[in-house]
Amino acid sequence: MKSIFETRYRRAPVRRDGTAAAAEIARIGRRYLDAMRARPGRPAAMGYFDEIMTGEKRLDEIREFRRGGGKVIGLYCNFVPEELVHALGALPVRICAGASPAVAPAEEVLARDVCPMVKSSFGLRMMGLSYISECDLVVVPTSCDAKKKSSRFLDQYVPTITLDLPQEKNYEKNLPAWTREIRHLVGRLEEFTGRKLRKDALASAIRLLHRRTEAFRKLHEARKRNPYAISGRDALLAMQASFHDDPARWTAQMEILSAELSVAKPTVDVSADAETSRPRRIVLTGAPVIWPNWKLLHTIEEAGAVVVADTLCSGTQRLFDPVEVDEWTFDGMLRAIAVRHLFPSICPCFIENAEHIDRVIELADEFKADGVVYHTLRLCQLFDMEYNHVAASLRDKGLPLLGITTDLSLEDEEQLKTRVEAFLEMIGGRG
Repeated sequence: MKSIFETRYRRAPVRRDGTAAAAEIARIGRRYLDAMRARPGRPAAMGYFDEIMTGEKRLDEIREFRRGGGKVIGLYCNFVPEELVHALGALPVRICAGASPAVAPAEEVLARDVCPMVKSSFGLRMMGLSYISECDLVVVPTSCDAKKKSSRFLDQYVPTITLDLPQEKNYEKNLPAWTREIRHLVGRLEEFTGRKLRKDALASAIRLLHRRTEAFRKLHEARKRNPYAISGRDALLAMQASFHDDPARWTAQMEILSAELSVAKPTVDVSADAETSRPRRIVLTGAPVIWPNWKLLHTIEEAGAVVVADTLCSGTQRLFDPVEVDEWTFDGMLRAIAVRHLFPSICPCFIENAEHIDRVIELADEFKADGVVYHTLRLCQLFDMEYNHVAASLRDKGLPLLGITTDLSLEDEEQLKTRVEAFLEMIGGRG
C-alpha cells in the first residue's frame, strides 16, 4: 500500500531559472560579510561560520547524504522539534529565508501582499536554490496565515505537512492537544522515513541538542561584556549557521569561538571619556532577521552601535531553551519536547503574549542596553499589531524604542540609516 506521500496529487510546479538570482544573493552576502570582516578585532573563529553561511561545503554534504539514501526535512520556525528528526536518522534544515532576489519569482504564484520571508523561501524552491531545494519533506507550523496557506503551494514542489499550533499557551487547556499533535507528527515522520522512533535514539537526540544549547549560552554570556566582545552581526551569523550545520560540529566550533572571546581584548578603545566614546548598546526584538538580509543589523552597527542581545526567533529564541526532561521514559521525553517547543516561545501568533515584553525588559536590564529596536517585516500583521503594546510598556519603563518597518529589499537603506542615526544621537544625549 502506498503512503500518502506517494499518492498525493500534485500539479506541475512553476519553475524559474535561478542563475541571476543566485549571483545577486551571493553579491548581497559578500557585501555584508566584507563589512563584518573589516571590523577591528573580529574573532578568527568566525571564519568557520562564514563558510557555513556562504560556501557550498555544507550543501555538498547534504547532497551526498541524500545520494546515500538519507532524508532531509525542512522546518519552518522553532515549533517543529529537531529532536524528532535527528532521532529518526534524518537531517533537519531551517528553511526560513531572507533573500530579496527570491521574492519576485514567488509573487508569480503567491499573493503579493504576504510576508516577504515566506515569499523568499518559496521563491528559492521555485528556482532550485539553497537548502529548501534539498528537502525531501517540509513541516510547516500554522504560526501565521502566510505560512499556513503557502504550504499548499509548496506541496506542488515537495511533500509538505502542517503542524497545528494552539492559539494560547495554557498548560491545562492546550498542552494535552499540543502533545497529541507532536505524537501525530511522530507518526507522519515515521511513515516518511520508514523508521520507528526509538526511546534510546530520542534520548540521544535530546542530549545532542542540550550540548548545543550549553555552547550557545556561553556566546550569550559573552555578549554581556562592556565593551563588547562580538558584534551583533557576527553573533547572529554564528547562530544561524545552526540552521543547516551538523549540531555536534556546530557545538564544537561554538566552544572554540567562546574560548576566543573569553580572552579577547575589548573591541573598542574607551581610553577617553568612557561614557561618550562607548558604542550604544541595543536590544533587537520583533520579526526575524535572516541571512543575507543583514540590512538592519549592518545599519545599526555601521552607525556606531552594537546589538548586544535579541529576542529573535531566528536568533536567541532558537537556541536558548533546552528540552527539560523530568522522566526519561518515551512519554516523558515527548511531553518535554512538546513543552519546550511551545511555551518558551514569545511569537505574536499567540493571543496573549506578555512574555515578549517581559523578555525585552529583562534583556535590556541584563545587558545594560541603551535602547531597543523593534523590527517589523512589512506585511507581517502579527508583529505590526504587537508593536504598540510593546511601545507603551517600554515607554512606561523609560526604555527608548525605535520601530522599524522594512522588507528584504535594499531600497530603503538610506532612509533606515537616517532614522537609526537620529535614534542613536537621541539616546547618546540622554541624561
